[in-house]
Parts: sequence; C-alpha cells; structure tokens
Amino acid sequence: MKYNGIIEAKLRIIEEKLLEIESWQITSYQQLQTNSMLRNATERALQVTVEAILDVCEHILATGRHFSPRYIGKCGKKSN
Repeated sequence: MKYNGIIEAKLRIIEEKLLEIESWQITSYQQLQTNSMLRNATERALQVTVEAILDVCEHILATGRHFSPRYIGKCGKKSN
C-alpha cells in the first residue's frame, strides 16, 4: 500500500533526526543559549521532526482506517 511506504519514510526521518540531535550531546540549555549554530541546527531538526509527525498523522487519518476515533482531530492541535 502506498501509504505504508510514505509512513515508513516519515518514521525513518523522525528516527534519523532524533538520533542526529542525540549525537550532538547537548548537555544543558546554556549550551544552546551560547552556541547559535547548535541552537539553529537543533531547532531545524526538531522542525523537520514535527512536520514528519504531522504528516504521519495526516496519512493515517486519510486512509480512514487504523486509528481510534478518540484521536480524530488531535493531529496538529496544540495542547493546553
């Protein structure tokens, strides 16, 4: 199924970006405050990760299957 390939690719992106961030060995918030290149790279990697997460949600919901009704409408909504 086409959606499975799309979802799998997005999940790979999520995993790669999180492993990338982890490999930078960020140990403190101060490290991000003082190193703008590290901060910008981290922000971008997190942005790509969140976009991939939202894409996975959209593809799952678009199939009309494989989801619990209680999750409908939660993709992309901010938590309070």
